[in-house]
Amino acid sequence: MTTAVGKSEIPSTAIRQASEELIGFMSEMCDLSSCKYAKHGTGKVDYLADFFLAMASFGKPANKLIRVFSTNIDLCVEAALVRLSQRPRADRRPDVVLVDGFESAILPTFNMGCYRREMASFGERCAIYYWKLHGSIDWTYSQAIGADGSGEGEVAYSDQSIIVRRVDRGLSDNLANSGALSAKQPNGNKRIVIFPTPAKYSQTYTFPYMDLFEAFRRTLEEIELLICIGTSFPDQHIRSAIRSFVERDNTLLFVVDPQVKSDNLKSLFGVSRSVQPVISMGFSQFVQEFKALDAMPGATETAEGAQ
Repeated sequence: MTTAVGKSEIPSTAIRQASEELIGFMSEMCDLSSCKYAKHGTGKVDYLADFFLAMASFGKPANKLIRVFSTNIDLCVEAALVRLSQRPRADRRPDVVLVDGFESAILPTFNMGCYRREMASFGERCAIYYWKLHGSIDWTYSQAIGADGSGEGEVAYSDQSIIVRRVDRGLSDNLANSGALSAKQPNGNKRIVIFPTPAKYSQTYTFPYMDLFEAFRRTLEEIELLICIGTSFPDQHIRSAIRSFVERDNTLLFVVDPQVKSDNLKSLFGVSRSVQPVISMGFSQFVQEFKALDAMPGATETAEGAQ
């Protein structure tokens, strides 16, 4: 089969290959090692770890919950939480735990029920609930095991697929050989992630993205403070949810971005008392300012009184 592009006809196989190569390139650019291509930044996640630590330090640590929603598909937040977990035990105050929708197992499996875990079960730790609205470069999928063990459905991803974290191919093969996984398994490079392609918006209405977005929308109905960091709000469904948020009484929206102007926010969300002046600085600088604020005498007492 061929496809006409202007006056030229291109074989469909060439188009598919080019698409796969482009997706592979975008995935590489979101990998933790991609900092070698960047001319800015330090290539480290310490500022992200500092941000979560400062957030967790405000107020009482018991039953503290930080909710993070991201359209990024990289692993920087996860890496920042790894950094915090590597502190000496005596220095883990406050201690944090990541809830990202995956059950702990030899093959972590995605389950929205993980986000319903009772806060009391975390004790004195600060729980960071993390929703990746467009998926992640380390997500892939598995097919359900049929009655005969051969696997149900096709190898192609569908709403019936089981989302798992990508593991070493050898481990995946061993799990399949032992009967722990369906005999029908996708190629190891298949990713459950929304890339900026023409299919982007239709994908948001499929599993698990619709469920993740619904969690975002419901959260905005419950909270009063929303901090948006480093985004130009390109997605219509997310803009609509935030607009509903700022139209409620007693809500506050802060945007941290050196590129966004207050007039931009007015065009997106209308004139609202909820929309605060833009914090026009890069995120790493914002983290330093935030840490300085946290270190001010009486900051913790003020945060406790505001809860």
